[in-house]
Amino acid sequence: MTAPFPVPQGSFSEVSEYTRILKSKLLLEKSVWIVPQAFGGNEWWKREPGPKEVRAMTYLAIIEGAAGIQYFIRSAPNSFPKSTATWSECSAMALEIAELTHDLLSPFQAPEVITDNSAIHAKAYNRAGLMTIIIVNEKPEPADFKIKLEGLDLTIKTDVLFENRSIVLVNGGIEDLIDGYGTRIYRFDARLKTDQKKERNGFEYGCRSGL
Repeated sequence: MTAPFPVPQGSFSEVSEYTRILKSKLLLEKSVWIVPQAFGGNEWWKREPGPKEVRAMTYLAIIEGAAGIQYFIRSAPNSFPKSTATWSECSAMALEIAELTHDLLSPFQAPEVITDNSAIHAKAYNRAGLMTIIIVNEKPEPADFKIKLEGLDLTIKTDVLFENRSIVLVNGGIEDLIDGYGTRIYRFDARLKTDQKKERNGFEYGCRSGL
């Protein structure tokens, strides 16, 4: 278990780095868990994370391969986290990650995701053709971004999970806006095929006409 606590004086890149280091050191030996900061207001942590900050920490660890999440809080009489909004966000993410579990644990190879912004972290997951892409912004400022799935030229309607909207993946790429410390999760079914299948990197991709 690794416990980076970057709020308010640290960098959110610590979460990615700490998780990545443990994954590389313990590959095939032990599962790596992340302990996101959900406390503050004492010692040198002058405040606790807000909802967006705890969200960014959680999903940064997920895309680096963390296999478990356990939030660190202070026990009574400190009563942390004080913010009901922060703790509610932890509960919301627990439901989201439960829905994503089969994607996160899928053994199928997924395309690499290329981003145009160093603050945007991204990873794709392939569940036998059902593709899921997780995006995280490690900075507090909102940003426009572009991503490209390497070796994939598919154009298809793509659901934005947990947001009740959709977007179009065009030639394997997505352009969208993300809020500060925000997340975006996209999903499309690459098993939808036309007569002309596209094969890239050992996978077959296609789309049904009219999408």
